[in-house]
Amino acid sequence: MTLSRSISRRSFLEAATMAAALYFSPKITTGTTTGLGVDAPGWTPPESSRRLIELMADTILPATDTPGATQVRVTDFIVHIVSDWYTPEQRGAFVVGLDKFVDQCRAQTGTAFADLSLEERRRLLEACDRHALSQPEHTPDMPPFFLAIKDLTIIGYCTSPAGSAALGYYGPIGASPADENLGCGSVWN
Repeated sequence: MTLSRSISRRSFLEAATMAAALYFSPKITTGTTTGLGVDAPGWTPPESSRRLIELMADTILPATDTPGATQVRVTDFIVHIVSDWYTPEQRGAFVVGLDKFVDQCRAQTGTAFADLSLEERRRLLEACDRHALSQPEHTPDMPPFFLAIKDLTIIGYCTSPAGSAALGYYGPIGASPADENLGCGSVWN
């Protein structure tokens, strides 16, 4: 998540999208799903979890000269993928990961993630990123929780109509922004 000042946001997002596309449907880590309400598709996160996902996504990709994660509805994308595409084990691991993140945030900062400033949230997520990347058991098909939420954020952003337009993607080669049938509005909504 720490970027060199010489790389543009667009270049980073393009490279991250390509890397993340290699494993779109990640296995996270295993966790117990008993009693979490995640054993069947259609999981609806409690409002507190949805808000945490939104804050994490918006900290990973804040609004700048291009729309941020919140503006392109990345939270809806993440909830959809976790709810309808993840296996019960993956959903359970995701929920366990969210809960562990809440606990770790309180232990490290003494407060809730939502109560931190944007800069404090950014520093905390950068530390999570460094820690997740340093894990020896890290593999593309079994990323740590933070890497999964970061990947889902980037994929959701880059495949949203507004995000893909901000990156200059308008569809297959030869398409243009004026092409109604090939525009980026059909990527996901």
